[in-house]
Amino acid sequence: MGDAASDIAVLTGSSWTATPEDYSSMRSLEFSEDGSGTLTYGYGQTIYAIIKCRWRVARACVLELEYLESPRYQRFQGFVPDESNRHRELGYRLIEGEVEGVEIIVARPFRYLWTLELSGSPYPEGLAFPYGVPTVYHGHHRQAAER
Repeated sequence: MGDAASDIAVLTGSSWTATPEDYSSMRSLEFSEDGSGTLTYGYGQTIYAIIKCRWRVARACVLELEYLESPRYQRFQGFVPDESNRHRELGYRLIEGEVEGVEIIVARPFRYLWTLELSGSPYPEGLAFPYGVPTVYHGHHRQAAER
């Protein structure tokens, strides 16, 4: 898209989920209109990170994240940013177009209208995760037709 106001409307209009076909995955991003956000990394029945942040579209296709202190939850030990891991700047691309599929375990169909591609991990430096960190997320979920 490239227009900051339009991009902000798309980013804040939905939760963004990675790997919607994977029932065990709960890796998601949420961007609120007030500039707050939540980055969640869960897999299986375990939450590995819930990172609170501030965010903004700095310029065309550039997302700035400022990580905030995030409390402990389940396996996540909490996060306290310092100067080495407080900020991240990511390139992004919003792609309009349907993404459809079926969740692998419960065979529930899904359909999303937007894809968000990031130039790197949205999580702070120094966090370790048991599986890869996705950089592609899907948003604006719609009810999918039964197959």
